[in-house]
Amino acid sequence: MIAANVRATRLKRGMPLEGLAAAAIITTAYLQRVEYGRVNISVVTLVTLARALETRLDTLVESARLEGGDQAVPGAGQTERSTRGETAAP
Repeated sequence: MIAANVRATRLKRGMPLEGLAAAAIITTAYLQRVEYGRVNISVVTLVTLARALETRLDTLVESARLEGGDQAVPGAGQTERSTRGETAAP
């Protein structure tokens, strides 16, 4: 999701790939890999991209709501045992 959000925000702002890369002080090749989800982006780079895009960090990390509604993450808040079908001890 982060990859798609970075790309969508860049395109929405009418910013070329090279312009965002320069503003974020990263290479164009690295930004391409970020936008296609081929690298694990660091928090520092993500914050730098958000600033360069003049957007909030949560805009870039937001997921399900951008794609069609609030959806719970499977297994969130459950113990390892409860996700395997067993009941967790109280």
